[in-house]
Amino acid sequence: MFGKHMMLLDAGNLHSMKRGEEQDREAGFIIDIMNRQDYDVIGLGPKDVMLPDSVLTPMIKRSNFDWVGSNYRQGVVPKTVRDFSVHKVDGIKVGVFTWADPTYPSNGMDSSRVTDDLEEAVRRFRRKCDVLVMLAHTSNRTPEDLISRVPEVDVVMLGGVANPWNTSRRVGETYVGNCGDRGRHIARFELLLNREKRIVDSKFVLIKLDHDMPRNPEVAQMMEDFKGEQEREKKREIERNRQERLSELNLDERTLPWHDSKYTFVGESECRNCHREVHQAYKSTLHARAFSDLIRDRRSDDESALRRCVTGYMVESGYINRRDTPQLYNVQCEACHGPGSAHVKSEGAALETLANPSESCAHCHSPEQDPDFDLQRALPLVHDVAALSTPDHDAVRQAGLSSVDPATLPQSQAPKKKTN
Repeated sequence: MFGKHMMLLDAGNLHSMKRGEEQDREAGFIIDIMNRQDYDVIGLGPKDVMLPDSVLTPMIKRSNFDWVGSNYRQGVVPKTVRDFSVHKVDGIKVGVFTWADPTYPSNGMDSSRVTDDLEEAVRRFRRKCDVLVMLAHTSNRTPEDLISRVPEVDVVMLGGVANPWNTSRRVGETYVGNCGDRGRHIARFELLLNREKRIVDSKFVLIKLDHDMPRNPEVAQMMEDFKGEQEREKKREIERNRQERLSELNLDERTLPWHDSKYTFVGESECRNCHREVHQAYKSTLHARAFSDLIRDRRSDDESALRRCVTGYMVESGYINRRDTPQLYNVQCEACHGPGSAHVKSEGAALETLANPSESCAHCHSPEQDPDFDLQRALPLVHDVAALSTPDHDAVRQAGLSSVDPATLPQSQAPKKKTN
């Protein structure tokens, strides 16, 4: 089945199994793409069956193709899921059914939810088609054991198994292929049939999907639109969480550093792309582990300390909480240089958009918060590249570059005062 005479199948496990509306939207988007590409049949994978009916039924209703789940017991899957599906391809009746192996650990199947009438089912399906295809969720190590039970099957496609074969196998009169897992490959069987509609030859190709594959412009635009909407919804959710948190803390964001900046925070990973050596030096300082020190000292709920251990505390595009903005842990580059979106977008040209670090230090190291802080001594050590070549980084680590009050730090980390 190839070229204009082709049948598109999917082995199943379509949903990511993560919770939340975002994952449901993603599954719906995948179905829209499959509708656009004229898929014919999808197998109901073991992970699909684990979905609540409130998720699975809308997915099936949204599909323009058949869902097949052949060995699930009655009542386990929606009634719209078929036992068996037959499609005509160039005059040949191709039948498709599925097999979810309850003994295969990766399936996580409850054996009470499936039937073991494989032989009887195949005899029933065989009478209704010319070519019989099984979509099987089982191990790819011993397919011979499965095929020995049902040698009448013409083609077996193993789905949901990592490390797919590059070539097909032939067990008796049955052709066996593996399409891999997580949608990273396409397995294609090209079958040559004689006048008696029996397979006399087969060609198998395993295609790895990568970024070099040619793209359908319409589908590519659908993908870009979907990703854009995902990003916008994520930003809306974070902003809702931020506003709720500001209200809980009775905090006026106009009192926070960077609240009036027209640029956004990008995170230290963007800075590292161009300033690797500077970033490496920064990683040796207390700034780089301020948040983990706070966690260790069980002070992550202390808002007065937390605001000096993260970047862009509670301002738009800044740190909100551990779940939504983990990329802004610690006192990063932008805590001193200010939001770096314009600098990054211009590939380093927009230097004028960066703040003066000597002024930014006062956000955390004010006379009230850190009376012993020596700005002139500290600035050269914020990311001292020269110190990378020395075996002892104590001078950097003990430079007083903590974003919390030094008096609250353990004695081993507190900056040492000079004595006369």
